[in-house]
Amino acid sequence: MDKSEGHRPDPAAERVEQLADEHGLAFLGLAVSLVGDRQAAEEIVQDVLYHAYRHIRRGHPVTRAWLSQAVVWGARATRRQAWWRRVVPTRDVPPPAPDASDGSVVVAMRQLPKPLAEVALLHYWAGFSVDEVHQMLHIPTGTVKSRLYRARHLLREALSEALLEDGAGALPDADPPPEGHEGHEGGQS
Repeated sequence: MDKSEGHRPDPAAERVEQLADEHGLAFLGLAVSLVGDRQAAEEIVQDVLYHAYRHIRRGHPVTRAWLSQAVVWGARATRRQAWWRRVVPTRDVPPPAPDASDGSVVVAMRQLPKPLAEVALLHYWAGFSVDEVHQMLHIPTGTVKSRLYRARHLLREALSEALLEDGAGALPDADPPPEGHEGHEGGQS
């Protein structure tokens, strides 16, 4: 039988294709940033799109935020797997030093602890608000704010060290601690 005869469009497949066209590269970039390996990131995005298809088929909405959350969860699951820890030795190999002359924010971002990197990537790179990040990761808004503060602080330190090594001078340190967050360690630098 000819497949073109009697073929009905699948709205779920069309919606997933639309989402992949509109946001696929952004999801891939987010996944690569979280796991540091393009092949693993491609598998994460493929799994997320498959789950999005199944979710849509059941009549549930799928948004950019839902997909981003699924990418973060997929990255977390990948990093927890035993084979991943054997293949990608993260503790035994020191991270490369950032080189501020080549746009090393990406390199410095990879050095951040994963909880800080997730929040920073979702907020600064993917453009989600603090409230959206709070909803996606199921963490309090104050925690999102304090992680963003700490991520900025660590990024500034890493990039300042690289600039000093290059003889360019340090970055200014003008980042106040998040409002209303009592007991934040390291308040101001």
